[in-house]
Amino acid sequence: MNITDFEMFTGQSEVISRFAFKETQRLFDYPDNEIKLIFIYLPKFNKPLSDFATLTDK
Repeated sequence: MNITDFEMFTGQSEVISRFAFKETQRLFDYPDNEIKLIFIYLPKFNKPLSDFATLTDK
């Protein structure tokens, strides 16, 4: 999990991006679904504490 204080991928509105591994030449997915990259972009998260509703928000 990566928590950043900058936008890594511009033009995306999501607060959280999730990526899975893929082989680059033959484009097959990595067989273990447990390994993922997750990016949380703090500048995009602007809810006040009182509006935290989901576990993800918290």
